Amino acid sequence: MAGGEESQVLPVVAAFGSAYALGKQRIYFIKPTGQGSGQELAFLDFATSQITSIATIPRSAALGLALSPDERLILYSQIDQIGSDLMLVENFH
Repeated sequence: MAGGEESQVLPVVAAFGSAYALGKQRIYFIKPTGQGSGQELAFLDFATSQITSIATIPRSAALGLALSPDERLILYSQIDQIGSDLMLVENFH
């Protein structure tokens, strides 16, 4: 299989998980908006090389992106809350 030189397809994708899903004529991806933790769901059209925003994601999306076979539905997970517990153990030897 012959190939060509590599080229960048997407300018930036979200940092967590696989933030993209490949469609038949588009690649869907989650990208940071540059404003706080906001993100956008967008796609790159292979024919025109144009990026189109689909929706704003107000909280951090994580752990990937899934596209239905008919490309009518997109599934992503988002982080609603991050927390931890601090425990004290007394008389530990």
